[in-house]
Amino acid sequence: MKKDRRPARRRAAAAKAKKPDDPQAVNNAFVAALNHPTRRELLKLYLEKDAALSPKELAELTGEKLPTISYHVRVLADKNAIELAEEEPVRGSVAHFYRATALTKSTPWVLESLDLQSPRS
Repeated sequence: MKKDRRPARRRAAAAKAKKPDDPQAVNNAFVAALNHPTRRELLKLYLEKDAALSPKELAELTGEKLPTISYHVRVLADKNAIELAEEEPVRGSVAHFYRATALTKSTPWVLESLDLQSPRS
């Protein structure tokens, strides 16, 4: 019976994934995304590498466990700090590759909080 409920939750999550137009809502989402040191580290890697990275690649780069990294990547994606860039079939599964959004790259306070140079500097 739980299998029937699970897809409904996924549809609900997809419906909530609309990008907010309100600047305050965007800032609140970024604050929530940056509220954990692991997410700050991951977002910094996405911005420094400027490439599509999978949670597996991030786990190898950080030395953290894959389930931990996957969770934090999902949170970053939910907050629109990163976006799905590509999918690749891998041994009967699908690997997801994400990259930093243009909004993340162009928000000066986010870059400063990650000790990265702001585009205006």
